[in-house]
Amino acid sequence: MLSRFEGDYDEQFPGQYMLWAANVERHFSGAAGQAKLRELRDALLALPEKRLIETRLADERGQVCALGAFAVKAHVDRGEDRDKVLAEMAAKVVEDRYGIDGWEAEEATRREAESLGCKMPFIVTVAYENDFGPSSKETPEERYERMLAWVEKRILPVAA
Repeated sequence: MLSRFEGDYDEQFPGQYMLWAANVERHFSGAAGQAKLRELRDALLALPEKRLIETRLADERGQVCALGAFAVKAHVDRGEDRDKVLAEMAAKVVEDRYGIDGWEAEEATRREAESLGCKMPFIVTVAYENDFGPSSKETPEERYERMLAWVEKRILPVAA
């Protein structure tokens, strides 16, 4: 999901990946990016089940991806019902006999994250890391542990 900058993109558009990577680094090291990383960490820690799905925000069983966890916590913190939020998020991307439409899932994820104040470097990077981490054979529990460690590694210490 949201993997626009992999493959031969840099061969087609020389230097663009370097610009994107620098933008991502600036975003994550800045105040806004750090705040979003802390919110994401808190959302992951708040999950009742320590597991993450891939490819979509939420499924019909109430499981979420990393950005889905972020979205659910944001809505619940606003006073919305968790089960209702999960059902609405799951309904945004329907799985049919051909599977999940990747474009549809990507757009639903982007729209939801942007509605919560996330910027594209955050959305693309978190979604990519959630969906295309080091192993495609990891369990949802392993994905959760990896994503939590990934987020915590990027959170900078707060100056006293």
